[in-house]
Amino acid sequence: ASLEAQGIDPPKLAVGYVRELGLEFHAGYRLNMGFMDMTPMEERSFNGPFYTHPEWRCIDRDGRDVGRLSYAFPGVRQLVMSILREIAAYDIDGLCLLHNRQPPHVMYEAPLVEGFEAETGLDPRTLEERDGRWLRYRCVALTTFMREVRAALDEIGARNGRRLPISAWVMGSKAENVFYGLDL
Repeated sequence: ASLEAQGIDPPKLAVGYVRELGLEFHAGYRLNMGFMDMTPMEERSFNGPFYTHPEWRCIDRDGRDVGRLSYAFPGVRQLVMSILREIAAYDIDGLCLLHNRQPPHVMYEAPLVEGFEAETGLDPRTLEERDGRWLRYRCVALTTFMREVRAALDEIGARNGRRLPISAWVMGSKAENVFYGLDL
Protein backbone atom coordinates (compact mmCIF):
# COMPACT_ATOMS: atom_id res chain seq x y z
CA ALA A 1 0.00 0.00 0.00
CA SER A 2 1.15 3.53 -0.70
CA LEU A 3 2.28 5.80 2.11
CA GLU A 4 -0.81 7.95 1.56
CA ALA A 5 -3.04 4.86 1.86
CA GLN A 6 -1.34 4.17 5.20
CA GLY A 7 -2.13 7.69 6.41
CA ILE A 8 1.48 8.83 6.12
CA ASP A 9 2.16 12.32 4.77
CA PRO A 10 5.86 12.27 3.67
CA PRO A 11 6.32 16.05 3.27
CA LYS A 12 4.76 16.68 6.68
CA LEU A 13 7.06 14.07 8.24
CA ALA A 14 10.11 15.55 6.50
CA VAL A 15 9.35 19.11 7.64
CA GLY A 16 8.73 17.90 11.20
CA TYR A 17 11.93 15.89 11.33
CA VAL A 18 14.06 18.71 9.95
CA ARG A 19 12.54 21.10 12.50
CA GLU A 20 13.32 18.60 15.31
CA LEU A 21 16.95 18.83 14.17
CA GLY A 22 16.79 22.61 14.46
CA LEU A 23 17.18 23.16 10.72
CA GLU A 24 15.19 25.02 8.09
CA PHE A 25 13.26 23.15 5.42
CA HIS A 26 13.55 24.51 1.88
CA ALA A 27 11.48 22.46 -0.56
CA GLY A 28 12.96 21.74 -3.98
CA TYR A 29 10.90 21.62 -7.15
CA ARG A 30 12.00 20.53 -10.62
CA LEU A 31 10.38 22.67 -13.25
CA ASN A 32 9.76 19.59 -15.34
CA MET A 33 7.31 18.48 -12.62
CA GLY A 34 9.34 15.89 -10.79
CA PHE A 35 10.71 16.21 -7.28
CA MET A 36 8.22 17.21 -4.52
CA ASP A 37 5.35 17.06 -7.01
CA MET A 38 2.15 16.68 -5.01
CA THR A 39 -0.18 15.85 -7.87
CA PRO A 40 -1.41 12.25 -8.14
CA MET A 41 0.97 10.06 -10.12
CA GLU A 42 -1.55 9.51 -12.93
CA GLU A 43 -1.75 13.28 -13.48
CA ARG A 44 2.00 13.84 -13.65
CA SER A 45 2.93 10.84 -15.76
CA PHE A 46 3.54 11.22 -19.47
CA ASN A 47 0.11 9.65 -20.02
CA GLY A 48 -1.70 12.02 -17.62
CA PRO A 49 -4.01 14.86 -18.59
CA PHE A 50 -1.40 17.60 -18.46
CA TYR A 51 1.27 15.86 -20.52
CA THR A 52 -1.30 14.79 -23.08
CA HIS A 53 -2.10 18.43 -23.85
CA PRO A 54 -0.01 18.69 -27.02
CA GLU A 55 -0.78 22.40 -27.17
CA TRP A 56 1.14 22.87 -23.88
CA ARG A 57 4.35 21.11 -24.89
CA CYS A 58 7.70 22.52 -25.91
CA ILE A 59 8.14 22.61 -29.67
CA ASP A 60 11.52 22.67 -31.40
CA ARG A 61 12.28 25.04 -34.26
CA ASP A 62 11.09 22.40 -36.77
CA GLY A 63 7.71 22.07 -35.03
CA ARG A 64 8.42 18.75 -33.29
CA ASP A 65 7.04 18.03 -29.83
CA VAL A 66 9.94 17.41 -27.41
CA GLY A 67 7.85 15.86 -24.62
CA ARG A 68 8.21 18.63 -22.04
CA LEU A 69 5.61 21.06 -20.78
CA SER A 70 6.30 24.68 -21.74
CA TYR A 71 6.12 27.58 -19.31
CA ALA A 72 5.05 29.76 -22.24
CA PHE A 73 1.49 28.57 -21.56
CA PRO A 74 -0.59 29.99 -18.70
CA GLY A 75 -2.15 26.55 -18.09
CA VAL A 76 1.25 25.03 -17.34
CA ARG A 77 2.21 27.89 -15.04
CA GLN A 78 -1.16 27.67 -13.25
CA LEU A 79 -0.72 23.93 -12.69
CA VAL A 80 2.77 24.39 -11.28
CA MET A 81 1.62 27.31 -9.14
CA SER A 82 -1.08 25.10 -7.62
CA ILE A 83 1.58 22.53 -6.75
CA LEU A 84 3.88 25.18 -5.27
CA ARG A 85 1.04 26.58 -3.17
CA GLU A 86 0.37 23.09 -1.85
CA ILE A 87 4.05 22.65 -1.02
CA ALA A 88 4.12 26.02 0.77
CA ALA A 89 1.13 24.95 2.88
CA TYR A 90 3.52 22.58 4.68
CA ASP A 91 5.00 25.62 6.47
CA ILE A 92 8.29 25.38 4.64
CA ASP A 93 11.07 27.91 5.22
CA GLY A 94 11.81 28.51 1.55
CA LEU A 95 11.49 27.19 -1.96
CA CYS A 96 14.29 26.12 -4.29
CA LEU A 97 13.43 25.92 -8.00
CA LEU A 98 15.59 23.54 -9.98
CA HIS A 99 15.80 25.17 -13.41
CA ASN A 100 18.82 23.04 -14.26
CA ARG A 101 17.01 19.71 -14.10
CA GLN A 102 16.15 18.47 -17.57
CA PRO A 103 15.56 21.68 -19.49
CA PRO A 104 14.27 23.06 -21.81
CA HIS A 105 11.22 24.65 -20.25
CA VAL A 106 10.57 26.94 -23.24
CA MET A 107 11.47 26.63 -26.91
CA TYR A 108 9.50 27.73 -30.01
CA GLU A 109 5.93 27.61 -28.73
CA ALA A 110 3.24 29.67 -30.47
CA PRO A 111 2.83 32.37 -27.78
CA LEU A 112 6.57 33.09 -27.90
CA VAL A 113 6.96 32.86 -31.68
CA GLU A 114 3.88 35.03 -32.29
CA GLY A 115 4.91 37.60 -29.67
CA PHE A 116 8.42 37.85 -31.09
CA GLU A 117 7.07 38.20 -34.64
CA ALA A 118 4.66 40.95 -33.51
CA GLU A 119 7.47 42.82 -31.75
CA THR A 120 10.24 42.41 -34.33
CA GLY A 121 8.64 41.32 -37.60
CA LEU A 122 10.99 38.31 -37.58
CA ASP A 123 10.20 34.60 -37.42
CA PRO A 124 12.59 33.22 -34.78
CA ARG A 125 12.61 29.82 -36.50
CA THR A 126 14.54 31.40 -39.38
CA LEU A 127 17.22 32.93 -37.12
CA GLU A 128 20.37 31.29 -35.84
CA GLU A 129 19.54 29.13 -32.82
CA ARG A 130 21.53 31.40 -30.49
CA ASP A 131 20.34 34.73 -31.90
CA GLY A 132 20.41 37.06 -28.89
CA ARG A 133 17.22 38.89 -29.81
CA TRP A 134 15.21 35.66 -29.77
CA LEU A 135 16.90 34.23 -26.69
CA ARG A 136 16.30 37.44 -24.70
CA TYR A 137 12.68 37.54 -25.85
CA ARG A 138 11.83 34.00 -24.87
CA CYS A 139 13.06 34.67 -21.33
CA VAL A 140 9.71 36.41 -20.83
CA ALA A 141 7.98 33.07 -20.08
CA LEU A 142 10.18 32.06 -17.14
CA THR A 143 10.42 35.66 -15.92
CA THR A 144 6.61 35.75 -15.82
CA PHE A 145 6.61 32.44 -13.96
CA MET A 146 9.14 33.67 -11.39
CA ARG A 147 7.07 36.81 -10.79
CA GLU A 148 4.01 34.61 -10.24
CA VAL A 149 5.97 32.46 -7.78
CA ARG A 150 7.20 35.52 -5.88
CA ALA A 151 3.67 36.97 -5.67
CA ALA A 152 2.21 33.67 -4.44
CA LEU A 153 4.91 33.18 -1.81
CA ASP A 154 4.51 36.79 -0.68
CA GLU A 155 0.78 36.19 -0.26
CA ILE A 156 1.40 32.98 1.72
CA GLY A 157 4.16 34.61 3.74
CA ALA A 158 1.94 37.56 4.66
CA ARG A 159 -0.57 35.13 6.16
CA ASN A 160 2.21 33.37 8.07
CA GLY A 161 3.96 36.55 9.16
CA ARG A 162 7.22 36.00 7.26
CA ARG A 163 8.61 36.26 3.76
CA LEU A 164 9.50 32.95 2.15
CA PRO A 165 12.79 33.07 0.24
CA ILE A 166 13.17 31.64 -3.23
CA SER A 167 16.45 30.15 -4.37
CA ALA A 168 17.27 28.52 -7.67
CA TRP A 169 19.67 26.07 -9.23
CA VAL A 170 20.55 27.34 -12.67
CA MET A 171 23.00 26.62 -15.49
CA GLY A 172 26.72 27.31 -15.24
CA SER A 173 27.02 30.45 -17.37
CA LYS A 174 25.05 33.52 -18.34
CA ALA A 175 24.95 32.40 -21.98
CA GLU A 176 23.65 28.93 -21.06
CA ASN A 177 20.98 30.42 -18.77
CA VAL A 178 19.73 32.76 -21.48
CA PHE A 179 19.76 29.90 -24.00
CA TYR A 180 17.35 28.02 -21.71
CA GLY A 181 15.11 31.05 -21.16
CA LEU A 182 16.50 32.28 -17.83
CA ASP A 183 17.22 35.98 -17.46
CA LEU A 184 18.98 35.95 -14.12
